[in-house]
Amino acid sequence: MTVRNKLTTDSLKQMIDLHCHVLPGIDDGSRLLQETLDMARTAVKNNIDTIVATPHTLNGFFTNKWENVVSLTATVRKAFTAEDIPVILYPAMEAQVCPELFEALEKGQAATINNNSRYLLLEFPPFFMPPGSRDFIYKLRLLGITPVIAHPERHLILQNDLRQLHDLVKQGAMCQLTAVSVTGLLGSAVQKSAELMIKTGLAHVIATDAHANDQRILALSSAVEIAADILQDPSRADKMVTETPAAIIAGVDVVPDEPVLDEKKWWVF
Repeated sequence: MTVRNKLTTDSLKQMIDLHCHVLPGIDDGSRLLQETLDMARTAVKNNIDTIVATPHTLNGFFTNKWENVVSLTATVRKAFTAEDIPVILYPAMEAQVCPELFEALEKGQAATINNNSRYLLLEFPPFFMPPGSRDFIYKLRLLGITPVIAHPERHLILQNDLRQLHDLVKQGAMCQLTAVSVTGLLGSAVQKSAELMIKTGLAHVIATDAHANDQRILALSSAVEIAADILQDPSRADKMVTETPAAIIAGVDVVPDEPVLDEKKWWVF
């Protein structure tokens, strides 16, 4: 992956978790501030120094407002400082594909990662691909927003048919894998899909998608090691948790390597 704008080396020393449900009491992630603090402490112990808070919105269960996310992020930052937890926290949202998203973005009810107007963590409904998904990506790109598709390896359609994911990436999307998918904790089918996405260049970021203080946080470093073995290139794997998420947070242009997808590998099974 080529990053056009030079990033400071200080931002690349430790891992960045681009997808984490760390804000307390706002969705199905952390329930209480104490759990949030425990998650952050575990992150520090596992060489994560930056977390992007990504509460769900517009998914049929949670409709969080951006102003509340920003306010709660500020509260948690103060708690980190008071508890001497060296984690940098940024606000974002995990928004689901739906017609209401564009109006929510326009009205400031939903927002891009760190409100930088450049990158949006985007989740597809888990059991089907909505009609017009390519057009949805295209409309976001017309707004100057690059969608970062959350955990496609866990999506029942995309995990088996890489051709559809390839089309979305060619349309301008990026993809984020869940660490425990790469390590195999979610089963062999998901792991095989994640491996192929890494191998073919369809995966750009690895994150925890942690909802609690559990194995998801611990798995990030292991997932990077596995990605390094798959790619036979540790530096490319490291970028998935350092340089690339740092660029996404900063709103810096990232030009992904061209995905290389053998037609025979469009279908995982």
